[in-house]
Amino acid sequence: MEGACARAVQLGLPSVAFTDHADFTDWRVSSGVAAFLHDLGGQTSDGVFSPPALDLEGYLECLQRCRERYPDLQILSGVELGEPHWHPEEATALLSRGGFDLVVAALHSLPGEEGGHVEVSDAYHRRSEPDVLSVLRTLAGSGRALEVNTRLPLDPLIVSWWRQEGGTAITFGSDVHDAHFLAQGFAGAAAVAAANGYGPGNHRRDFWTLK
Repeated sequence: MEGACARAVQLGLPSVAFTDHADFTDWRVSSGVAAFLHDLGGQTSDGVFSPPALDLEGYLECLQRCRERYPDLQILSGVELGEPHWHPEEATALLSRGGFDLVVAALHSLPGEEGGHVEVSDAYHRRSEPDVLSVLRTLAGSGRALEVNTRLPLDPLIVSWWRQEGGTAITFGSDVHDAHFLAQGFAGAAAVAAANGYGPGNHRRDFWTLK
């Protein structure tokens, strides 16, 4: 976290948000996804990934140290919740304890055809495009913002479809686990957003809204 703050200052960024993962679902994963998780420090057992619990106290302590060390940098707290609609009690308890500035709702897994849950990129290979993408309409209707993840570049068509489905806001996230890549791809993502009619918001620069 401190390395990311130092990198943010070096890049001249006004703010940075740390959205650590909080997942409550075990997923079956393919060998490729298992290797990816292993590179990030995660472990699997018999093809199943059991996400570790978020160390909230440790996270908040580190956040406070960074705020004291970099007083001119706006450091936002955050969490990336995996499938909060499946675990409302756990999610509500964490949010009430954390007091986060930013909450990212994530879908990291889907129900498997043989029971249990399957990591989402593996599950997509067995589902039709309409089945995968109909979520955009639901989210747009709820008033939420679409995150444009620049570590795994989002196809510009998704932003276009988001606009067509009534999405009024988007946000950018570099989703990095290496501080060197902080804010990577933001210029390209901003160009895609602008081409679809979005511009910087009036109150928060990390959110773009329809012009």
